[in-house]
Amino acid sequence: MKNAKALHIIQLSCGRQIQDELCHFELAKDSWSHLSVVYGKTLKINLDKLEQDDDDIVSVKHKELFRMVGRGDPIENIKIDQDVYDDITSISARTLLHVAVNAGNLKNVEMLVREGRDEFVTKQDRHGDTALALAAYYNAKLDIVKYMVDSKMGEMLLMTHNTNEELPVHMAAGKGHKKMTTFLYSKTPGEVFKKDSRNRVLLLDRCITAELFEVALRLLKLYPEDLFHEASCGEINSEERNEESNKFSTLVSLAKVKLCSNFPKRRFFQPTEYLIYSRTREIYAKKYTLYEVVGVIKYLIQNLKGFNGLGLRQASAHEAMLYAAQNGIITLINAMRNANPYLLAVTDNSGRGILWYAILNRRRSVFQLIYSLNGLEKEMIKYRTDLVDNNLLHMAALLVPSSIRSGRLGPAMQVQKEIQWFKAVEEVVHPMCKEAKNEDGKKPYDVFFESHEELVKAGEKWTKDTATCYIAVASLVLTIMFAAAFTILGGNNQTGTPISLDQNTFKMFLLADSVSIITSATSVLFFISILTSRCHAIDFLKVLPMKLITGLALLLFSVCSMMVAFYAALSMILKQNHIGSRGVVLGPILSLGSVPVFILLASQIRFIWRILYCTMKNRIKG
Repeated sequence: MKNAKALHIIQLSCGRQIQDELCHFELAKDSWSHLSVVYGKTLKINLDKLEQDDDDIVSVKHKELFRMVGRGDPIENIKIDQDVYDDITSISARTLLHVAVNAGNLKNVEMLVREGRDEFVTKQDRHGDTALALAAYYNAKLDIVKYMVDSKMGEMLLMTHNTNEELPVHMAAGKGHKKMTTFLYSKTPGEVFKKDSRNRVLLLDRCITAELFEVALRLLKLYPEDLFHEASCGEINSEERNEESNKFSTLVSLAKVKLCSNFPKRRFFQPTEYLIYSRTREIYAKKYTLYEVVGVIKYLIQNLKGFNGLGLRQASAHEAMLYAAQNGIITLINAMRNANPYLLAVTDNSGRGILWYAILNRRRSVFQLIYSLNGLEKEMIKYRTDLVDNNLLHMAALLVPSSIRSGRLGPAMQVQKEIQWFKAVEEVVHPMCKEAKNEDGKKPYDVFFESHEELVKAGEKWTKDTATCYIAVASLVLTIMFAAAFTILGGNNQTGTPISLDQNTFKMFLLADSVSIITSATSVLFFISILTSRCHAIDFLKVLPMKLITGLALLLFSVCSMMVAFYAALSMILKQNHIGSRGVVLGPILSLGSVPVFILLASQIRFIWRILYCTMKNRIKG
């Protein structure tokens, strides 16, 4: 009631034009936000803490020195008063060393660490961060960090917590600074992690979240038995554990990692592939990352086998299974399944299990788990519905989010992939699911056609636009070759018979010309059939792709035949003019003329193969 009144007041206070902009808003809050963004004239500035510190120095006489250091200007030749080491900024309570670290001038940092007292080097700001902690957080130059770590106060700097109980290595890992985290972990004394389980639990969680698997694996190798238990069973602050997604669950963090789904296939690691694949170093990095992930999973799952139902809940194993299904981490799912087969039956508060998440996010490797299930497990999944009576086929009928759809596929190929998913799920569910209605009274096919309406229109437009372009090329080839067929080279004799009729070159010309005419005309017919079709969603599965690649293949064959006819015609012309060095003339002409043809073939054959590969076999089924 209050929302309706507020919305009515906002609409009354606006003009007619602005009222039209607000008509689709149901909440007064949304209407007000729209007005604030579009018509608000007041700019609110939020200064970064580092910027605020620039003009907010406690001591006026040191203000210029702080500014010089902040700009990165060298101060080696400037005489510095001893009391400057006690001066701090008024807002963040940072020393000159903090400012120098952020500026990134190594010489200034070396001088300040060398000349300053121990208390100055280890001084903490208002948030409890030392200069080393700031360097780790803002990913300062590694040389600066190395110098500070190697100083006499380096060990203390590495072991100093801030107000959030974070070490410098925690701050670097939290920001995803790989080199910085690896270096700081190698220098941080082991007793810090050995004595306080929180330090190693927090570091493991942040390393996995930031995909720093090398450090995570090294940490797990040192503490293989108790780390996972502590990470999942609660030596962490209870308030932090109640946060959404269970921030300190190592399994959940691992399941949320967006692992690269395009790791190179095994065939890319054959010796011959290394010679033609230019990204060998990137392949190795991805392969090694996968190796590290498998190692992390191995150490974590070892302790999962002995957990009962309560232990699994405390370890957030159920949430981890769903997140792993959502992100397609089949390695983690298989490992947890082997540790405890009952985890396959986990569902969320909407009644949706791992296959629901796999289908919604189009995770093929996870969906194919259904083919390895035994009879009872498979039958349970076939009949299962969520809280709004959606079965697996309803999930497959929903349009995949644009963030998940592959950008390399055109809209037509995307429609085809969506239909392939729907057909694959249709084969594994019970036949009664095809006619089952959800809470909205919709069958799976109804949901599919409704949710894919715009994508089908985009696919239809793309297909017809492509066919139109090919028709123009095919028509041009057809016109040229048809005219060339009636232009007899060398003329006719008195009886009307071509003079060059008995020459093999002339026969080659006639044959190539005829083949080019027939294939180009046939390709035009295929493209016309695409333009005149209504393009239903089911047509994108095989009918339209096969028409498109057949017409394109005929067009390419027609272009090749045209080049053969062109060669034969030139050869006859040069022979009749008694030019002895025909090869000298024909060679360069044919070489230059073949370049665009080869470029066309190289680009279009790859396009044909991609469509053919996706059309002939439904890879969703495995």
